[in-house]
Order: sequence, then structure tokens, then C-alpha cells
Amino acid sequence: MENLNLTDEQKKTLKVFSYYCMSYGAEEVENNVWVQYGYVDWDEDYWTIVKPSSSSHIEGYDKIEELKETIIKDNELLYVADDSDYYTNIQFNIDCKERILTIKAWQQVMNSESQSITRNVKEYESLKEFVDKMKSDGYRVGEITFEGSGDSGYVDNTLMLEDNKTIEVPSEVEDFCYDMLSEFPGWEINEGSQGYFYFDFESGEVELNYEQNFTDNEQIDFGLIAKF
Repeated sequence: MENLNLTDEQKKTLKVFSYYCMSYGAEEVENNVWVQYGYVDWDEDYWTIVKPSSSSHIEGYDKIEELKETIIKDNELLYVADDSDYYTNIQFNIDCKERILTIKAWQQVMNSESQSITRNVKEYESLKEFVDKMKSDGYRVGEITFEGSGDSGYVDNTLMLEDNKTIEVPSEVEDFCYDMLSEFPGWEINEGSQGYFYFDFESGEVELNYEQNFTDNEQIDFGLIAKF
């Protein structure tokens, strides 16, 4: 934690606000600001009472909001994260009794989890002709990719073969792929997913390799603290 230098006027603003919060029974309050691409995307206009434990909120006012803006600007907190493509959560915490302001930050990061399922194409009458033809043409394996996010997703309608040749697949193959994806509800929403279908024409098996995306918040090695 680094010491945050405050002016006498800023300390006075924090003292007054602390008394204001304590009049609502709050000993400790928190407020969050979310930034992305070097801009404030969302700024809470209320403070949450965290001690004693509560879900109650206290409305902020102009003076305290102006103080937050000044601290963010003067300390370049819009750029505290290494990657501005994802949201950064800047959290202001005020210990009203001890009169301590603490500022921490969390960076949103994208992660993924992998799973796979396998089906035998020979169990699907509509696909037998396609698989048999690919096998008779001398092809052993092929891949079809898919991707989805933000309430939209698609399965590629082309099959990548061993010699880097691509062919357009018939509609029944696409339908089969979408049916396999239905094993993972929500594959096309929020952060989405991606992966591929691995066709083994000799065994007649198709393996769906699936990656589900999700976001985590990781605390940034950063912190400011000030007594007022």
C-alpha cells in the first residue's frame, strides 16, 4: 500500500462524509467505479454499508463525488490495469470510525474451461452417406469449428481436411453439430465459447472439443491508503 497524499480540504470532505455515514449507523462503507479503455464506464452514486454487515446503501453527494474524480485523475487510476480491453474495478473503502481511506483495484480477466463429448455418427441415418463418402475418398479425419458469444453463435459450414482442403458440408452435418452443442446450454451467450468438432471417418466417431469462456476478477498489485 502506498500513502495517498490528501489536501486539508480533501481530508475535511472525508471527515464530513464519515460523520454523515455514521449517522446512518455505518462504520465502514464502500463505493465502486468501473473503467475501460481509459474512461469511466460506470460510477456508483451510492455507498454500500459493509460494517456492520448490511446490503443497505447511503446516497453520495457532489462533494464526495468530486473528491473521487480528483483522486482518480491525479493518481492516473484509469490506467492502473495492464490491459484496458477488460473492465477494471476501482474500489473506495472508508473506515468511518478510524477515518482511513483505502483504494484497491481488480482487473477483469478472461478464462476458459475445456470439456469434450463423443458421438458415433453411424447411429445417425442421415449422416451415414456423408461419412461413407469421405472415407471412400480417402479422408481419415476432418474438423469443423464453432464460436459463440453475446447471444449469437455459429457453426462453420466448412470442413477442414487433412490436406488443408476445405469442403462445404451438407445441412444434416450442420444440424448434427448444433445438436451436439445443445449438450452445453448457453454456449452462445455472455462470454460465449469456441471449439471444434473432430470427425474420424474411419471409426465414425465425432468428438466435440468445447471451451466455455468466463470472466474472473483478479486483484491488481496496487493500493492507496490515507488517514484523514
